[in-house]
Amino acid sequence: MDVQLYVYDLSQGLARQVFTLSMSSSIHAVYHTSIVVNGIEYFFGQGVQTCYPGTTHHGRPMEVVQLGKTELPMETILEFLDALKETYTAESYDLFLHNCNNFSHDFSMFLVGKEIPDRITSLPQTVLNTPFGQMLKPQLDNAMRSITQAPVPAQNVPPPSTTSTSQMDSNAPPAQPPSSHPHSKLKMSGLLAQNNLKPISYNKVPPLDKLIAKLGPAGYDPAVKDMVSFLRALNNRPHQEAPLPKLPDLSVWLLKAPKALAADNLFVAYDLLRLILRDQRASTYFTSKPDGIAALNALVAHASGLSSGPNATPDSAKVALVACQMVCNILSHPTSAKEVFSQAQSDTEHSKSSTSEPNTHLATQILGFATSTLLTSSNDSTIASNTRIVAANIAFNISLFNYRSRGRSRLLKGEDIVPESQQVELAASILEALANESEKEEPQKEVLEPIVRALGLLVYGIGKDGEVMELCRAMDAVPTVNKIE
Repeated sequence: MDVQLYVYDLSQGLARQVFTLSMSSSIHAVYHTSIVVNGIEYFFGQGVQTCYPGTTHHGRPMEVVQLGKTELPMETILEFLDALKETYTAESYDLFLHNCNNFSHDFSMFLVGKEIPDRITSLPQTVLNTPFGQMLKPQLDNAMRSITQAPVPAQNVPPPSTTSTSQMDSNAPPAQPPSSHPHSKLKMSGLLAQNNLKPISYNKVPPLDKLIAKLGPAGYDPAVKDMVSFLRALNNRPHQEAPLPKLPDLSVWLLKAPKALAADNLFVAYDLLRLILRDQRASTYFTSKPDGIAALNALVAHASGLSSGPNATPDSAKVALVACQMVCNILSHPTSAKEVFSQAQSDTEHSKSSTSEPNTHLATQILGFATSTLLTSSNDSTIASNTRIVAANIAFNISLFNYRSRGRSRLLKGEDIVPESQQVELAASILEALANESEKEEPQKEVLEPIVRALGLLVYGIGKDGEVMELCRAMDAVPTVNKIE
């Protein structure tokens, strides 16, 4: 699908006259932009708004920029838009700090991995860099709100079914099993309590200057500088004011990092990405765009097995720990988690109808990394213990996402977004980890709690004849769980 940027001049030509006379910088227009894809125009004003192309009260665009093409399915695009609506609310609109052009930039980065022209995004700062602009800032913001946040005429608004999809509500429980299912009679107040159904993420921010200093000359790479600027904005200002970095450039840098960086500072690349993946916009990009997926695949593949084996070192164990935290952050967002496992579902269906070998995709890498890490030990017991805790939380996040994605129809049909084969792999590692922990003199509570809950969410409401339940019977799941106090 073609992706276009519609550019409007809100001043209708007056800006060129007024600002050229009053300021040293030449201002050619007061830019308003929108993104047009699949026959719908999307823009930010009174929240995220839609219309048929060119039918807003702004009239016809002064310019149409061809941004490129996107191969993303509309369902994925609409889910990303639903996520953006949490950031781009009507109340958060600010003419200078959080406006339509910031929205167009984020949406364009997601669709085609390309920024909108700098002359547009830099305009607010150009105005504010002058005494005249600083003096008029409050008046300009107030005066423009009635224009930038005006409603779209009803006849020009596409039907909701074409502009939104019901994103998974992280606070609403899914449909319960049918009354004929044995689990429908169980009291699940502990397992299904809302405070126990929150995904785990790792959001602690280390001193960025010290972290970047460990990279040495690599810390001066433009992609790294861009990444750090984004993180500072994310940390120091409201979330809405942090424009995304150049994610395609960052993906290239991350893809090269395992070979380009020394063993003792490679963890920095993983840690920076962990911090960026706190932002759902970035997390969705890295799980849906080919360059983002390639970078994540390379990083997860490199981290797999680093925390164990004869060649394990404190440096490699640290990489494995931070990589687990990075993966946990990916799976804490419903949209990016769905991207990961929807691809896995497609791969499973492809393998059933094709004799060719399927590619090793992100879900396979993530699940293999998490399950192997959950079951391994290390020369450094402290790092190994912490890594197993994070791996246990990855298992919980996967099970929680799968549980929340179940609707009544999925329960009745025995269908889940996470393929059954991967649920079996996850359940097997959980049961083995439970058995291992129960044999210890001092089992790790921080490991036991998330994997017990993960197992409960995996089996709740599923068919008794499915592969997961067959595995549970074969591995004596009931006596294994009963050993846990």
